[in-house]
Amino acid sequence: MKSGEEVCKFGAIKNWTIDPFSCEGCGACTLVCPQNAIKLVDEKTADTFITKTDKGIISRAMMGIGSDGSGKLVTELRKNAKRFTENNSIVILDGSPGIGCSVIASITDTDIALIVTEPTRSGLDDLKRILELAEHFETQVMICVNKYDINPDMTSQIENFAREKNLFVVGKIPFDKLVMKSVNTLRPITEFAESPARKAIEEMWVRMNSLMKK
Repeated sequence: MKSGEEVCKFGAIKNWTIDPFSCEGCGACTLVCPQNAIKLVDEKTADTFITKTDKGIISRAMMGIGSDGSGKLVTELRKNAKRFTENNSIVILDGSPGIGCSVIASITDTDIALIVTEPTRSGLDDLKRILELAEHFETQVMICVNKYDINPDMTSQIENFAREKNLFVVGKIPFDKLVMKSVNTLRPITEFAESPARKAIEEMWVRMNSLMKK
């Protein structure tokens, strides 16, 4: 039988010592240890909260320092949200970038995915990757191009790709310096009446609502 050091794919076990920073918690070492000397211990990574606002509730988490987000955490937040919402309520999930486990947990069993991309080559490539994931889960897709006016040629390529795939570009948000002010002052962009981004987002929401009701 192989030793824990031999089965560890992350190089976390050396000289009978486990490096906690290299360990990914896969548990392979616990299966091969003949003395059952290794055990996995659950580690707290976040506190979860339900925050009530005048617009509804927010299911959120406060991560520990150095903690990673995970699909399990997203699933827990979704469960918490479901406990405090009615069956006909709209639940909006803010998914992370990429196609990792947290994104999979966000997109599973959802009705619509709004894919936000930017007019760059890597943005289009990432769009194609997340689209494959959405198609796997048979999730309807809408597309938003953020800062569309910084690269009109790439925006046109994204729109052409969307047409080829019969996808609807539901919104195009312009570059807006007020977004940085919004972030720095911890205020949503919708509070800035003069913001072009705000206007584009609100118009996009109207279009999304009309499509979701069909």
